[in-house]
Amino acid sequence: MATEGSRGTKASAAKPGSKYALPAHAADRLLEIANTLTEYGWVDIDKLNTFFLGEGASPAEYRAGIAKLVADGLVTIHPSGARLYFTDQGAQRFA
Repeated sequence: MATEGSRGTKASAAKPGSKYALPAHAADRLLEIANTLTEYGWVDIDKLNTFFLGEGASPAEYRAGIAKLVADGLVTIHPSGARLYFTDQGAQRFA
């Protein structure tokens, strides 16, 4: 059953059989996409979201992947929520 999202929209769950159903897989792909979108040391969250969802991922998979990246210390999110920054640990994955 879908739950009410923070903006009054229905939040969808991870899609059964999706390649991003596991947060670790979603996080890995989000990190790869973010690496290609990095400008001036940061990534626009809207662009990252658009590319990830455009690959067929669900909003729930996106949120789980972002949460995993933050929890693992690979990225930080600007207080406004508009930008994602690689930590030194996250940047080393692509060095």
